[in-house]
Order: sequence, then C-alpha cells, then structure tokens
Amino acid sequence: MFDLEIAISAWRATFGHHRAFSREDVEELERHLRDDIQTGQEKGKSEEHAFREAVHRIGDYGSVEVEYRKVSRGKIRFHRRSLREALNEVSMFKNYIRIAVRNLLRHKGYSFINISGLAVGMACFILILLFVRHELSFDRQYEGADSIVRVLVGERQVFTPTIIAPRFSDEFPEISAATRIYPLGMFRPVLVRSEDKKFEEHGFFYGDSTTFDVFSMPFISGNSGTALNQPYTVVLTSSTAERYFGSEDPMGKFIQVGSGQDYEITGVIEDIPSNSHLQFDFLGSFASTSWATRMQWGSANFYTYLRLNSPEDVAPVEAKVDALIDRVRAEGGFQFGDSYALNLQQITDIRLHFEGQYVYVLLFSAIALMILLIACANYMNLATARSEHRSREVGIRKVSGANRGQLARQFYGESAMLVLISMALAALMVQLSLPVFNSMSGKDIVLNWFGDPLIIPSILGIAVLVTLAAGSYPALLLSSFRPVAVLKSSSRASTGSYMFRRILVVFQFAVTMFLLEGAMIVYQQIGFMQTKALGFDKEHVVYLSISDQAVRDSYDTIKDDLLSQSGIQSVSAIYSVPGFQMSGYGMQFEGINLGQSEQNSMLVNGLPVDASVTDV
Repeated sequence: MFDLEIAISAWRATFGHHRAFSREDVEELERHLRDDIQTGQEKGKSEEHAFREAVHRIGDYGSVEVEYRKVSRGKIRFHRRSLREALNEVSMFKNYIRIAVRNLLRHKGYSFINISGLAVGMACFILILLFVRHELSFDRQYEGADSIVRVLVGERQVFTPTIIAPRFSDEFPEISAATRIYPLGMFRPVLVRSEDKKFEEHGFFYGDSTTFDVFSMPFISGNSGTALNQPYTVVLTSSTAERYFGSEDPMGKFIQVGSGQDYEITGVIEDIPSNSHLQFDFLGSFASTSWATRMQWGSANFYTYLRLNSPEDVAPVEAKVDALIDRVRAEGGFQFGDSYALNLQQITDIRLHFEGQYVYVLLFSAIALMILLIACANYMNLATARSEHRSREVGIRKVSGANRGQLARQFYGESAMLVLISMALAALMVQLSLPVFNSMSGKDIVLNWFGDPLIIPSILGIAVLVTLAAGSYPALLLSSFRPVAVLKSSSRASTGSYMFRRILVVFQFAVTMFLLEGAMIVYQQIGFMQTKALGFDKEHVVYLSISDQAVRDSYDTIKDDLLSQSGIQSVSAIYSVPGFQMSGYGMQFEGINLGQSEQNSMLVNGLPVDASVTDV
C-alpha cells in the first residue's frame, strides 16, 4: 500500500546525500513537491499518481543539480557584487572624510569662520529654545496639572474670599480637593527665628491641610496627608531647612514666627522649581490664622485652587458657580454688585496667558529661528563663494567616473562634519554660558545631557536640520558643474550662484538690522524706566524693613533717634515699598451712586502711611 510520507522521505534522501544541495535548498524543493502533490489531489488524482507526476515535473537529481548550479553561481556573483559595492562605499566614505579633513586644515581661515559662525548661531538658538521650553513647562510638573484651576474674581483679580474653597468643596461633586493659600510674605516680610538665626522672609505662606492634595509636591520628610492638619505647624523647603538647621534633621524642631509664636516643623519638601507660579519657602498651616474660622465673602486675601475630577469639568463647574453666586446674592449673603463674578483658570494658562508670556515665547522663538537662519545663510554664502576653487576638483572627479550623487554625498558629508564640530562647540558654549544666562533671565535652567531624554535627540535633530539647510545648496550646486566647462576654466560655471549669494547677503543684513533695531528699542525702554522721574529723589532715600513687632511698637522712639542724626533729613513709615501695593479696602460714600451696589460701596487700593511721608 502506498504511503505518501515514506515516499517523500525516500525522495528527499536522494538529494540529502549529495553535498551540492544545502539543507535549505532541499527543504525548498520539498515544499514545491508537496504543493504540486496537493494540486494533483485537488484534481481527483490519487496520492501515488499525484506524487509520481510531481516528481517527474521537478526532475531527477541530475537535472535539478544543473539548474541549481546556475542559480547558485548567480547568487554567489550577486553577493560578491553586493559585497564589492559595499566595500567600495566604505572606501569612498573614508575618502570623503579624508578630503573633508584635508580641506578644513588647508583652508583654516574659511574653516574657522564657518565653524565659529555656526557654533555661535546654534548656541544662541539652543539657549533661546531652553528659555522657551522653560516658559512652556510652567506648572506642568504637578500631577494632573490640567485638572487644577485657580479661582479669579472677575478676569484679573487673583485674591479671593475665604469662604470659596470650603463652600465649593461642599457643593460641587466635580471638585476632588480645594485649598486656600495665604501669601502673607507677599504683603509684608515675616520675621522667622531659630536659635541664633533670624531672617525676614518674603516666602512665608499659609496653606490648608489639603494643599498637597491639590499640588503634588515631593516630600523629603514628613507625611503630605497630615503635615498641615494641626495649628502652628509648618513645612519647609529643603534649601530653607538647610539655611536654618544645616545638616541637622529639622523634623520636630520649632521656629519662632512673627512676635515669637512657635511653629513645629512637620515636613520638608523639595525646593519649588522656578517653573511654578507658586513660590514659597515656608508653608504654615492655615488653621494657625484667624481667617480659618471666618467663612465670609469679604476680605479677599487668598489664592483659591481647585482640583477637578477631569479637565472637562471646568465649564460645568463655572456654570454652577454662576448659579451659586445668584443664589447667595438673592439670599443677601454679600454686598457686591451685579458685576461680581468668579471664573476658573487652569494653572497651565497662568504663565502664558494670564501673565502675558505667550507673546514673548512667540517673539523669542522667531528670534531664535532668525539667528539660526543667519548662521546657515553665512555658511551657504561662504561655500558658494568658494565654488570656483572647487570647480576643477569636481570636473576631475566627474571625468574619473564620479556621478552627481557621489559628489553630492561628499559635500553633504563635509557639511555634516562642519556642523558636528560646530554643534560640539555650541554645546560647550551653552554649558559655560548657562550660569550667566540664568542670571540675566532669572531662571535656574539645568542641562542634564544624559538624564533628560529630549536633549540629545533634540541636539542631533538640530544638527541634521542645519546640515540639510546649510549644506543642500552648496552640495547641489557643486555637484551640478559640467566637467568640460570647468576644465576649460569657463566663467559660466559659477555664474548661477551669484544671484543667490546676493539674496543671502541681503537676507543676512535685513535680519541683522531687524535684531539690532529691536535690541536698541529695548535698551532705550530700559533706560527710560531707569531714569523716569518718580516724584521723589530715589538716590537719597533708603528703607529699612521692620517685621519685628517689638520694633514696630517702638517706632516713635526709633524715629526720634534717627532724626537726631545729622545725615538724616526726614523719617517716615509706610506699609510697603512704593510701587508694591497689594492691599485694598471696601469703601462706602454717602449720597454718591457708584452703580455697583445698593450700599454704594467700591473697592480701592489703600496703603497706610505715616503723616510725614510727604517730607521724604
């Protein structure tokens, strides 16, 4: 009885015994045999009949070997040719590098101008991009930042009443957490003592126990869930803890705040990054203040932040807020007029849109691009200006058999080498100039070359773009020269580049003049602000901050002692430095209809001063 598998094994053995066929080739033949057998069976033939016809069609060992050798020799020739071409490409690449290095060393002045120009341009481009990236990253370090909003009174008032956070949390299920921040240090300095150390702090804030439910701030010590639960507790940033306690563990220790109230340190967090609009060094528990028990719609001294369940809840919550205001107004809960409104603002919009930095981001991005384009144009201009010097080289290479693609790759390679050298110098310039740049821009940008996953790819991406932008025209121009024309020293070989070079020069001068004019305008504006008359002689006025309550109580005595000094003409006191006025008061005017409320009240800025302030 015929057995198909035994027959196929016997057929396969006749090929397997011969070394002319590899195992892979025999397996390929067997697949063809089985497919042919299956086709025969589908036509109604028996297994034996289909097998014998399939074997006959494939052929015996001798005929198959002849065809196999033909194919095998073709494969060998193909692989040898491919290998030879690959080796030639490697050899040509080495030759390209050798020529590029030779040209760099032979024309040192040209190389220096090109490399330095590209390096300075790319360094400026990278620095400005770092600035732009820092601005775009504001407040995005908090977990779920898109779901955190700040409450505004109207469109611009950032300070809100004390009742908003607890009232909203109770009434709106879309809010998962709410907190109030009382930035006391922004209104006046706060005196803080620890043993023999004493500082006036502008970064002393108060916050609800839910502050760290809204803002995910990394804790070094302490528990974020309980750190601000109790009155007279405080959380420090790591640099502040080091300033007061050095290398000692501050947990459980006490600091004296203001008139001497002890605050227990219940947590230490990492320093607030500079790309956060909320900046503080101390965060005391809101329960420590008298405001904690005042649930009122007046006295708007607090930032209010809400964490929503999702970013899509902003619009529904705003609609509910409007309804709540209407209900409270109808109940007579507060005395504000019909124009009073509360709005929600995502914290990721505070820096760019509320503080108006978006315009500067666009402006600096455009300046960075123009600087990079100037550097690329400078490279292209110099490269095309040297085209006459390299035209004979191109002609000889073409006569020797080089095609346009090979020449273009050569000149692209030279551009890439110049750009990579320039990029290395630019990276060094950026690293060395970053401290000065941070000082000028007020940033604390840190370059973590290998820790930040975006830096290295971005640097390489810029290098590739500059190579393509700066090297494309020279590569295409030089590789297009006709060998007969250039070997005959025809002047027409490079006339096509003259117009383009003129365009590049005009472009460079135009952009440079635009940047210089902009810099001049900014310089004049800064000079105007520095020399503008303020209504008093600021050069002969000094101020001393008084945050110690004991010193305040002795103000009259201190004033008399200061006036007794021959070099002092007058002494006065003021609540805050002129120009830094953040306090306001609700005022009422009898008989005057202000159109804001039935009580004819309005909000005005106010600044308590000593009666002798005009003498200063």
